[in-house]
Amino acid sequence: MRVRPILFNTPMTQAILDGRKTETRRLVHPAHIAALQYPARLSHPEMTDLDYLNRYASAKYYVGDILYVRETWGTWSPTLGTMPRIYYRADEDAPDSIEWKPSIHMPKEAARIFLRVTQNKVERLQDITTDGAKREGAETAEWDELQEEAGVVGLPTCTLREFFGHHIWDRTLRGEENYKKYGWDANPFVWVHTFERISYEEAIE
Repeated sequence: MRVRPILFNTPMTQAILDGRKTETRRLVHPAHIAALQYPARLSHPEMTDLDYLNRYASAKYYVGDILYVRETWGTWSPTLGTMPRIYYRADEDAPDSIEWKPSIHMPKEAARIFLRVTQNKVERLQDITTDGAKREGAETAEWDELQEEAGVVGLPTCTLREFFGHHIWDRTLRGEENYKKYGWDANPFVWVHTFERISYEEAIE
């Protein structure tokens, strides 16, 4: 068993806290995609690229790994000399004057959410089903607002799969080149990590 960090933005952290998110999709490492052109791959013509990746590619997170969630956070103390309290942006209860710190800078000691990986598989991004989008936590307040707006004007809205792809997945990408290579429309290979939330005590036992 390994203990590893994993980043989630605020809406997805809220989805985990609400029990709505039990899956996350992460890109298959580019080196493993490049390996699809190597002689070792070509020696298995009976296998599809998807089957090959599921058998031979290495996931960043293994089944049984414990993940501690890095989320946007900050500390605040009402007076000098008072032990500061850790606040989490996903809770929306912090003082207005708090200075938020990026999730990537959160130390393990400040983490409050722990997950255990229960299943891994490789698939194409657009192979996600409606149920898969639900397990990704796509049923957010923004999704509800889009549905309501579409109903008011009498227009069809996007599906939950498309909402996940364009409003959740694509927003995690930085730069036009990454968007072209790894965006929803590019339909890249991704790892699907299924997880369960566990207590701090379970995580350290």
